[in-house]
Amino acid sequence: MVAGDDFYRDMSEKRRSALTAGEGVDLYFDWQRLRREALEPLRAGRPARYRPFDWRSGAGLAGQVVEVIPTPVIVVDGTYSGRPELGDVVDVCVFVETPVAERHRRLIARGHGNDAWRPRWDAAESLYFASIRPASSYDLVVPGT
Repeated sequence: MVAGDDFYRDMSEKRRSALTAGEGVDLYFDWQRLRREALEPLRAGRPARYRPFDWRSGAGLAGQVVEVIPTPVIVVDGTYSGRPELGDVVDVCVFVETPVAERHRRLIARGHGNDAWRPRWDAAESLYFASIRPASSYDLVVPGT
């Protein structure tokens, strides 16, 4: 499995807090690095090696290297893992339909972000699912509870 959270884009909190919802969709998640460091090697049958975002410090990449061995099925977990720009390296996209309250509970339990950050994330996510990748555009929709 490849965790989308590993590819959270490193930037200052000042810059992150100034982003509009549309800019957040484009910049919160480093899909280019996900593609280059994980998806392309795995598609080619090679192990993927990458350094995840350092959630503990809240900035930069962690010191450890994540290695994912290629298998017939690779799951990429994360809100923006279904980006249209990844369509040529992703065979099946699954939308996990989870109620907002449950999504917030899970987000808080993971320890990512803070109360000031969550509304910005929600605005970007809402824009993404409304205009870029609506649930109806996925190959499969399943309940998330």
